[in-house]
Amino acid sequence: MIRPSDIQKAVDILRSDGVVPLLRKVPHHFHWRTVKALEPAVKWNFERKYGSGLDVMEAEWDNLILLDACRYDYFEQYTSFEGELSRVVSKGRGSWEFIRENFVGRELHDTVYVTANPHAERIGQDVFFTVENVLDKWDPDIGTVPPESMTAAAIEAQETYPDKRLIVHYMQPHTPHLGEIAQNLETKYVQNQYAQPSDKSGSEKQAEETKIFQVYKDNQITTAELRESYRETLSIVEPHVKDLVEELRGKTVISADHGENLGETQFGMRLTGHGPNSKEVRFVPWMELPYEERKTVTKESPIGFQYLEDAYVEERLADLGYM
Repeated sequence: MIRPSDIQKAVDILRSDGVVPLLRKVPHHFHWRTVKALEPAVKWNFERKYGSGLDVMEAEWDNLILLDACRYDYFEQYTSFEGELSRVVSKGRGSWEFIRENFVGRELHDTVYVTANPHAERIGQDVFFTVENVLDKWDPDIGTVPPESMTAAAIEAQETYPDKRLIVHYMQPHTPHLGEIAQNLETKYVQNQYAQPSDKSGSEKQAEETKIFQVYKDNQITTAELRESYRETLSIVEPHVKDLVEELRGKTVISADHGENLGETQFGMRLTGHGPNSKEVRFVPWMELPYEERKTVTKESPIGFQYLEDAYVEERLADLGYM
């Protein structure tokens, strides 16, 4: 079924890019609609096999570090954390679903949530003791909150709230990818895209610089290049997480809110991001790090937190590909 929004999107593509790009996107769009229509059955079948997911708040930890969009297989193969690693099923295939299924509607008054994820703005004031939002450390040059800013904020939170559990939510390896590989791939794509004469200004071209998943969908980079860019981003966040781990007290677990599709196929369609209920999206790491003694944790009435302006949050969500 064709929706009015589909027609408007087609008109926008036609006006900005022309007929050929529009025709190239049509089969992908309708194929994607088919995948979305089948998603309830896919989810039911997945959870029948693997379960509905781990309730992270019922698990034993004092500090829970979340790496946004971190796949279990890449964590296992490409990181060097020392501890007991297991594979668990996430309750969410995206950040908000993870937050909703694990946090919303509960009284987690012994926990402080330190996060760079804009979806945290949807959490009520009475869920956590407080939420420390690190979106004010957003770096426009890389289009996200850098991992070093998250580490600094988490260390500060531990000192401010020594008797609280900490959830520390890094944005990496979620897009935008960091590092030379992603930068070179996007630069190469932009150069190819504007190799022909154009009447668009430099600022307009910069505004249209394409996210890496779109570059991939446009067949400008290979699956191998996409996966290597993801791997490099994971390698960039790892030392910053290790710096934090050295400072944390109590039992620390490293996990993820969800994983990521990196060119896998479902019903014959190449997948990117974290929409479908695939193993790559729902399987996440659960790494329990060694510790000497547990924290003494106390529950107290929430102190609340300051929400950010809606327009700012929506802009950050768009930058991260959520809108």
